[in-house]
Amino acid sequence: MVIADHEVRPLALAHDYPSLHRVLRERREALGIRFSSIDEAGLLPDGQSSKLLSLVPRRSVLGPLSLGGILQALGVELLVVESPRAMAYAARHWEKRDERVVRSVPVRPTTVKKMMAL
Repeated sequence: MVIADHEVRPLALAHDYPSLHRVLRERREALGIRFSSIDEAGLLPDGQSSKLLSLVPRRSVLGPLSLGGILQALGVELLVVESPRAMAYAARHWEKRDERVVRSVPVRPTTVKKMMAL
């Protein structure tokens, strides 16, 4: 499958934090790599990945810096897709906003291109 000029191979489905945590643990196990290798490749402090990906998650959670490092070290990316099941549920709760009172800055095409390049 090709998305945004990238060849991708779906590995798993994660729909919440616990399932993302499980998927990342399973990926490490499938690759057969040590936590220290993840720390090094993901530019994480020593021992960080073993805390973040422990079987029983501690108070530490994947954050803005550690998530990127773990993803990079495991050779995976996140792909956001629309879920018909989630859309059906969420759409029942949506209310249209009043466009007359919305102050938003339009997204520039260059910003989108930069985001897609990450």
